[in-house]
Amino acid sequence: MNTIIKDIYFTTKKFEDVLEMHSYLSDRVKTETDKNISGLGFISDNYMDEIYTTKVANQNTHTTQTRQITISISPINNSCSDDEYIKMGLEMAKYYFDQGFQIIVYLHKDTPRHHLHLLLNTVNFKTGKVFKQSLKALNRFKVHCNNILQNHNLDLIRMPTAEMLDLIPHDISEGFNICEIFDEVMADNAKVFEDLYDNSSSTYDENSSYDTCDFSMFSFYAPRSYRPYKAYTSPKPNKITKEVNSMDYFKKTQDLPATDTPQLPDTILNETGLTLNCSNNLNFIVPDGYSKEQLSDIINSVEPVSKEDKVFNAKLGIGSKAELQNRGLDTPVYVDTSTNINIIFDSVLESDIVDSPPKKK
Repeated sequence: MNTIIKDIYFTTKKFEDVLEMHSYLSDRVKTETDKNISGLGFISDNYMDEIYTTKVANQNTHTTQTRQITISISPINNSCSDDEYIKMGLEMAKYYFDQGFQIIVYLHKDTPRHHLHLLLNTVNFKTGKVFKQSLKALNRFKVHCNNILQNHNLDLIRMPTAEMLDLIPHDISEGFNICEIFDEVMADNAKVFEDLYDNSSSTYDENSSYDTCDFSMFSFYAPRSYRPYKAYTSPKPNKITKEVNSMDYFKKTQDLPATDTPQLPDTILNETGLTLNCSNNLNFIVPDGYSKEQLSDIINSVEPVSKEDKVFNAKLGIGSKAELQNRGLDTPVYVDTSTNINIIFDSVLESDIVDSPPKKK
C-alpha cells in the first residue's frame, strides 16, 4: 500500500465555494475535533476571513479561488497519532507557505486510511500574485514530502509526478467526494492483492497443500461504503471562456467586486473607525539593582515587528477598508503594528505597604 498524493483542480471563481469546501473539510464527523485543523499564514483562527481579505487587498477575487491537495499516507508501519499527522501535514504545507501562500491542514479520520487535506489560497500574501506551479515545482513538493515521510519511517510517494496532478477540471457542483480520492485508494489496495497473487503463483509447489488464492492470512484495510456528501445548492459560475487545467495558469484582474462574505476577523468597530490590533507586546521584570546600561541593552535587544509582517498587516487594513466600503461604511481603518515594551521593577514587588481593613463609618 503506497502513499498517494493528488492535486485536485476546481475551476470555481466564487469565494462562496471556498466557504463550502472549508465547511466540508472541517466537518466534525470527519475531523472529530478542532485540534485536527491547523493553518500556516494566519494571525487568528478565522481562516476564511483572512483568506478573503488577502484576495481583496490584492484585487484578485476573480481568479481560481483555491487548490486542494489530498494526501493518503500508507498504513504500512504507520502508527501515527493525530498530533503526528497534523505535524506532518504542517511540515508538508510549509513548502507552499514559504512561497507566500496561506494554507490550511485538515486531518480526516472517517476512513480506514486516515488522510490529510491541504487547502491553499491561490493569492500570494507577499506578492499579490496568483498561484501557478510547473510540473518541476510539483516534483520538488513530492521530494519535500518524501523527506518528511522518511523522517517518520513511513512509506514514500512512489507514483510519478504527472499522476499527482488531476488533469480533469472539476466544478463545485460535482460535490466534494472528488477530494477523497476513493478510486485511487481502492486501486492501490487492489494492486496489493494482485502482487500477492503473482508472488504466490511464481512460488507455487504442486505438492503443497496450501491454496495459493487464499489471502486469509493477510490483514487489509477494507474500504467502507460511503454516503455521498450533499453539497450546498450553488449556481454554476458564469463562464465567459472555458478555462483549461494548466499548472501555469495565470490571470490578473484590477477590478474590485462587491461580494457577500461572512464577518471579517475579530475587530473593534467604534465611532472613530475600525482598529486592527497587530501590535507586539513584551513584558519585562527588571531587578532593582540593574543599571541604566543593562536596561538599555534589554530594550535594544527587542526586535520590532518585521517588515514582512507589517506589509501583510497593511494589506489586512486595505482589505478591511475595501470590504467596509462594499457594505456601505466609509470609515477609516487603523492598523496597529507597534512593538510595546512594558517594564516592571522588582522594587514594586518588595514594597512593605500593608493593606489595612476598611474602617466602619
